[in-house]
Amino acid sequence: MTGSMPESNASQASASAPPARPATPLQDPSLQPFLEQSATLRGGLAQLRHDRIDVIWGRAGGGTYLDPGRAIVIDENALGHGGRIARSLSHEMGHHRFTERPDMSSREAYVASMLRGEAAATLSNAQVRKEILAGGGADIGISGSGDRPRQYAVIADHYLAGRFGRDAALDQIGQVFKTEQPSVSTHSTYEQYYGGYYDRAIAPRMRPHGTPEPLDVAAPPQGHAAYPMYSALREQFPASVSDAHVLHASVLARAEGIRERDAQVFMKDDQAWVAASFPPGTRIQIDLGSAPPSMSDSLQRAAQQETLQQQNAASLAQAPGGPSR
Repeated sequence: MTGSMPESNASQASASAPPARPATPLQDPSLQPFLEQSATLRGGLAQLRHDRIDVIWGRAGGGTYLDPGRAIVIDENALGHGGRIARSLSHEMGHHRFTERPDMSSREAYVASMLRGEAAATLSNAQVRKEILAGGGADIGISGSGDRPRQYAVIADHYLAGRFGRDAALDQIGQVFKTEQPSVSTHSTYEQYYGGYYDRAIAPRMRPHGTPEPLDVAAPPQGHAAYPMYSALREQFPASVSDAHVLHASVLARAEGIRERDAQVFMKDDQAWVAASFPPGTRIQIDLGSAPPSMSDSLQRAAQQETLQQQNAASLAQAPGGPSR
C-alpha cells in the first residue's frame, strides 16, 4: 500500500533534519553578520578572490589551515559557527598576506622568521576581532592558549593605536607565541619545534659561515624534502629529460598535493604532465622545451613548501576549544 506521510509526522521529520551544508564556508549564513562588522575581513576575502584562493570545507576534525597558493581549508566542524569561521579566516588570511621568506642563515634567524609568520596571522585575527566587537558583534576570540590571547590583544591594540609599527608588533607577538605548545610535536614550545626542524632539515646543508651549500648536484640529497617525489618521477621520466626539469616537476606536483606513490608521468612532444592516480583530476604541466628553474631555486622552493606544511600542521590546535586553523 502506498500513501503519503501524515502531515504531522512529515513536519516533525522536516524539523529534525539537519540543515543542508552550504557549498562553501563563505555561504554559511552564520558567517554573514561577522562579515558585515569587519572591513578587514571583507578586504581579505576580496584579496583571496583576486589571488584565486578558494575557501573550502575540509573534513570534520581535520583542522583549518592554509594550503599555499590554492585554498583556505575550514574544518567542517565549524559548520553553523560563524564566529569560529571568522576567526579561522582572519588567521589564515594573515598567513596568506605574509610574504617574507624564511631566513635560513642561522637557527636563531630561522626561528624568528617563522614566529613572525605566526605573529602576522595572529595580528590579523586580533584586528578582525576588534572590528567585530566595535560593531557590536560576538567575540570570535584569538587563536592561542592560556593567557596568551589576552597578550596578543593588548599588543594589537597598541599597534592599531599607532604606538609602534607593524614590525614591532610582529616581534612582540612572536615573543609570546614562541611559548605556545604545538599539538603535533613532542617539543614543548614553538621555539623548540622550529629550532628542531632547522637542525634536522636545514642545518645539514649549510656551510659553517651560514650560507647554503652549492646545490649544483645532479639530484636532491637523500633526506631533502624534495627527494621522495623527485626519486619517484626520475624513474618514470626518460633519461633525455634533465634532472632540473624532473626536480621542477617534483616541486610543482608536491605543491598540488600529489603524493609520490600516486604520481604518474605522461609526455607528448615537449610537454609533460604529472597526474595523480588518486584523487583523479589533479595534475601539473611543464614545458620541457623551456629552461627549468635552477636546481638551487627548486630545492629552496621545496624547502619552503615543507616549512609551510610543518607550520600548518603544528598550528592546528591553537584555537580555543580545539583546532580552528
